[in-house]
Amino acid sequence: MKPTIKVLRVLTALILTFALLPFAPVPVRAADPMPAGFMVTPAAVDFGTAVVGYAQPAAQVVSASMSSLSLNSVYDMDAEITGANAHDFEFSLLSARGTILYPGDPPFEVSVQPKSGLAAGVYTANVTFTGDDMSIPTTCIHNVPVTFTIINASAPPQITTSSLPDGTVGAAYSISLAATGDGPIVWSLESGSLPPGLALSGDTISVSVILPINPNLSI
Repeated sequence: MKPTIKVLRVLTALILTFALLPFAPVPVRAADPMPAGFMVTPAAVDFGTAVVGYAQPAAQVVSASMSSLSLNSVYDMDAEITGANAHDFEFSLLSARGTILYPGDPPFEVSVQPKSGLAAGVYTANVTFTGDDMSIPTTCIHNVPVTFTIINASAPPQITTSSLPDGTVGAAYSISLAATGDGPIVWSLESGSLPPGLALSGDTISVSVILPINPNLSI
């Protein structure tokens, strides 16, 4: 019986020693790409360009899924809006947090939409998907860029030249017209015609010949 007791003591000591050994934790990397077969539609969301005072654009749905041909799966799916202008977008989950994505399963969906009443500027954010790769203990991240541009309304042209000076018979004549407004301003005659010898070129009225008479111009 004594040898048996000795063996048992040795086994007990080995078990206790093994139990007290520290287990090395499995490293979890915080920014790994999603596994092969992970698909996102669309790849980017661009709400285009709007003018200040715009009507709020319709929300866009972003979907994440696993290819039916993939051997991988992702579980504990989650998503959020991140980035410099994240607070300027409305964001909501259309699927439950923790959804497991198996190949061919319905997609994990979220919606994103710019808020109304934003000032002129370029707004950027990301729809950030996170999930754990079931094939290896890794947290994965995938970002979908979101952009929205707002501009100020263009000011219509406004003529600021209120009158034109009289010309002198036999003398050269040239006057430039002035106007305010956004964008290129193109001058043309709205009605009628210029007196003989005068021509409009760009924003300038000038003589093509020496005036035989006082033109008496008005604007």
